Amino acid sequence: MKLLTTLSAIMLLSFGAFAQTEDSLSIDVVYAQTTQNQDFAFMINGDFIASLAVQTLVPSGIESVNVIKDTVVDGRTYKAVLWMTLKEEYTPIFISLNELKQKYTSLKSGPTVFMIDDRLITSGYENLMVDEKYILKIEVNTLSETEDQPDINVVKLLTRSEENIRKSKEIRIRGNASFIAPTPNYSDDFRSIDRQMGIR
Repeated sequence: MKLLTTLSAIMLLSFGAFAQTEDSLSIDVVYAQTTQNQDFAFMINGDFIASLAVQTLVPSGIESVNVIKDTVVDGRTYKAVLWMTLKEEYTPIFISLNELKQKYTSLKSGPTVFMIDDRLITSGYENLMVDEKYILKIEVNTLSETEDQPDINVVKLLTRSEENIRKSKEIRIRGNASFIAPTPNYSDDFRSIDRQMGIR
């Protein structure tokens, strides 16, 4: 888990933010700013992946990570390339966010916003890859403002983190959201997922 936290911290370096404070309320307002160019890329067991949501990788399936700064791949310069070696027993199934939406939901048209756990994904839905095996649940909601504006689809992916698995077992009141479990062949128990993949 520490390894995955380190990877997430590295990815956050590509985002800038500034704060604005109201004197009377002392509320910080933070506007996230993203760069136009892709700053980071990945090599997974020697295979190049331009964009990857590292939080969707099984933490215990990662053997090692090396960061190579200022690397040129296919004529393009990246701020850093993360060379990752996965354990032999771990074989992720990479799929883009848009492909995941088409495969598991009935959404056909209209603007769509994606979230992974509590992180808002602002762009790159065609290219950002996730490990399909590590998705616990897909939650689909619709935001409706006015009749003159199209509804906005919100697709939230919940990963198979220990926290999400624990929360999924709690009884709670659900609103009008629809829930889809994309990988029913995987147990909800986190440790049994590792056992099924042969990871200890």
